[in-house]
Amino acid sequence: IFFRFIGMSVPLLPTKYDSDMEPGASNEATWADWFHSLALVAVAGATVYVGRFVMKNVFAPGTNMQSFFMTTRELDSAVMGVLGSCVALLLLCIGIMYRYASIIRQKDILRLKLWQILNIFAFALQQILVGVNIRIDTGTRHTPDFYTLFTPAPWAFAIWAVIFLWEMVFVVWQALPSQRSNNLLAAISPYFIMANLSQTLWCFAFCPYAQRVLVVAACFLGSIAVSLSFAHYEFTAKQNYYRSSYTWQLWFFVQLPLTLHFGWTTAATLVNSNSILARADAPLYIQIAFSLFCLYAAAAIALCLMFLRYDAVYGLTVTWAIWGVRGGTGLLIADTAVTVGSDTLNAQLLTAEVLAYWLLLGAAIIMLLKLLRMMMYQASLEMRNRVLSAFPPFLLTYLE
Repeated sequence: IFFRFIGMSVPLLPTKYDSDMEPGASNEATWADWFHSLALVAVAGATVYVGRFVMKNVFAPGTNMQSFFMTTRELDSAVMGVLGSCVALLLLCIGIMYRYASIIRQKDILRLKLWQILNIFAFALQQILVGVNIRIDTGTRHTPDFYTLFTPAPWAFAIWAVIFLWEMVFVVWQALPSQRSNNLLAAISPYFIMANLSQTLWCFAFCPYAQRVLVVAACFLGSIAVSLSFAHYEFTAKQNYYRSSYTWQLWFFVQLPLTLHFGWTTAATLVNSNSILARADAPLYIQIAFSLFCLYAAAAIALCLMFLRYDAVYGLTVTWAIWGVRGGTGLLIADTAVTVGSDTLNAQLLTAEVLAYWLLLGAAIIMLLKLLRMMMYQASLEMRNRVLSAFPPFLLTYLE
């Protein structure tokens, strides 16, 4: 049962490309295949453990590195040098991924695909840096001087634990021998690698030393969302192209965690954009208008992608973020240090609540349509045509 659950016995997922097999070779994974996969996971886990130990010493309280990143600074040459290096490194990685994407998807190293190795080590690198206590949101996110009008409540950020734990399961699962010739995993891997590299660099940009240029951190978050959007497109809009590789295991282990990450970083980019205005001391009426605009923008993006890509999970993730903003607005109303009028905050709270309910309705419609489509596949041709004739034309696209 366990091996069936992880996909070893799925006939649509052979463990080797036909072109890679020697005459008379078996299509089954060997003990050597399993040894290399387990060794990869063990080395990646050890890398995270050692990397976090090293980073805790490098950025230990009182060290020069920790003091630099945790101290608010003006735009001097050191700040611009660090941020410029991060941006240049991101652009270089984008160029490498674009230029060598086909090699990443096809190259074999030690009986493993190169994309399997890069996926797990990109995630390991991101986990090492995310654990370093140098960012703005590691202890000072909810102090009164850092409030923006578009700030989720503290409980909303618990979704990061779900995302990281689920993606950890994904990187282990994709390293199994049974997934080595999965074309869909190979297609999304460059985007997943770029998302992890962007999140790694974001950890160096979203720090107190760079508060004057939070736009760089917002760009890194946007890069995460864009990268995962391309991966999400492969799962949804091009699902028929990868029909032989798309299984329920891939939906559970891969599509769900990456969709959660995509939806949350979409909302996080908007949150960082509001922080830019707050740090720039923009007039209060501009911050209020932009906060409401971000609420509507998040809902509009979620609705469009839900129906264009036929995925309710993305919409539910953005709904979680909007409901978190509602909770954050409630904290602002209760905070006597906040100078914004209670009527304005109550209006934003009600707006977030209404938009969240609309998104829930849209997600329910998508799930109902998916359920109907599953029933249609099992129905006879005559019954299928009779049911289809009862629906308006614009719904037929989702049912056929």
